[in-house]
Amino acid sequence: SDDSDSSDSSSDDGESDEILELLRRAGMKKYAQNFRKAGIKTLKKARKCDADKLKNIGVKSGDVKTVSKALKQSIIPESASDKSDDSSSEEEEEEVEVIHRILRQIDLEKYMKDFKRAKITTLKKAYKLKDAKLRKIGVERSDDRKKIIHEFEKKKDNKTSSEDDEQKIARVMKGINMKKHIKALQKHKILELEQAYRLNDKRLRNFGISNSRDRKKIVKAFVQYKESHASDDAAYEIIKKLLAKAGMKKHLQAFKKKEIDSMNKAKALGHQELRDMGIHLYRERRDILEQFEKYDGGNISSPEESSEEEVADDNNIVHEVLRQQYMSRHIPDFDRAGIKDLRAARRLNQTQLRSMGVALYLQRERLINAFKDYKVKNEAILRILIDTNLSRHATEFEKLIDVEEAQNLTHSDLRGMGINLYGQRDRLMKAFANYKPKKKKKKKKGSDSDSDSDADSGSGSDDSASSKELNDVENVLVQQHLHRFIPAFEGVKTIQQARALTHTQLRNRGLKLFGQRERLMKAFEDYKR
Repeated sequence: SDDSDSSDSSSDDGESDEILELLRRAGMKKYAQNFRKAGIKTLKKARKCDADKLKNIGVKSGDVKTVSKALKQSIIPESASDKSDDSSSEEEEEEVEVIHRILRQIDLEKYMKDFKRAKITTLKKAYKLKDAKLRKIGVERSDDRKKIIHEFEKKKDNKTSSEDDEQKIARVMKGINMKKHIKALQKHKILELEQAYRLNDKRLRNFGISNSRDRKKIVKAFVQYKESHASDDAAYEIIKKLLAKAGMKKHLQAFKKKEIDSMNKAKALGHQELRDMGIHLYRERRDILEQFEKYDGGNISSPEESSEEEVADDNNIVHEVLRQQYMSRHIPDFDRAGIKDLRAARRLNQTQLRSMGVALYLQRERLINAFKDYKVKNEAILRILIDTNLSRHATEFEKLIDVEEAQNLTHSDLRGMGINLYGQRDRLMKAFANYKPKKKKKKKKGSDSDSDSDADSGSGSDDSASSKELNDVENVLVQQHLHRFIPAFEGVKTIQQARALTHTQLRNRGLKLFGQRERLMKAFEDYKR
């Protein structure tokens, strides 16, 4: 019983202190003793006092109105203000931890003391950091300064999505007539929808939202918003994947800002709408619209899977040239235009390349030169040069696509390529004209005896066919750009024989330079079939 009496008295003292605080604020502290003497120790009782009651306890008639108004005001306990101070300090500590984590990720944790000394304890200050400021606070290495600035810029860019969420939170609050509480949420850093979804009654009370009905309303509104937008999130993921497949993931933020969060909205877009969203290049708009039109509700393959076809198609020379020039993004443009062989690519001009989406003049010029200078190294042409004893001119023929193109060469063309003697030119032109490509024989399934007899009877033809192909020794000479010495190695048929050759023997075969001999001997040693 003594304990209960003491607890009641302590609570009464607490409420009488609240009465004292309210009177002090209104400049009526002198009447606090009057309330104590009258036994009015709780704020609830004090608020029930009318003008007559106040006069009876000793409040002057001129001060009655001021005292009654003061008692009706709400009081913020010191504990609540302490909580807000604590929460702000906690937020600052959290931001310091984020800065610490970013520095730790790039192995520059050693500069954390310099950041604290310079009072860079909030992300807002960290985002404004420049090279000169970092040098001033003690980050001496330029590479370290660049890393730090880059990481904080990346963090700032990632924050833009939370800004969009902030607008959505404000819209939800306005929809339930709770606009007055938006500032309370912003003050306590509720800026993302994921944070809003985790709100509960206790947290909202700590934010200063005293009305229980308002708290319930807010919690319910965000639960309903989450349920209603679950399908929108799935659609948004599809749009994100389609943009990635088109290689246009950089424009994802523009779709977020315009709230294109369903496939119906995405498919309704046209060139004008995309241009208004900031996508100015025609090629980019076309690729995005194509992906949206193609989508039929099925699974979307990742960009890596879709690029497997490009990787597998290594034999396509046009694709290879585009990759060499770091323009693989234009491969779909060339495929769409039907440019699938080098002959067609070499006929392209500036205007055609511009219409295909290669926007910059220098890129188009570089691409035209790359197609023109591409070295095909056709084995059939090389074989003909070897047979006509003109392999020393192999480098001039490397740009030719195939024998068909070589058949169109004239005497003046060959003279320009360095073949000055008429007899050599005539012999080479006849060799090109008489060339017939080998036809691959289809193997038929038959009995073992048939296959054996075919093998026996066709041994001669196989030998003749293999003689027309480059052997290992000739392949090494081609790789080392020593085609002109192929006739000198006529008796050397295997790599083992080539490896046994000495410097003297190679000199006798025409390789006068020591460096050439050394390089060739090393190539023979390292050669793998």
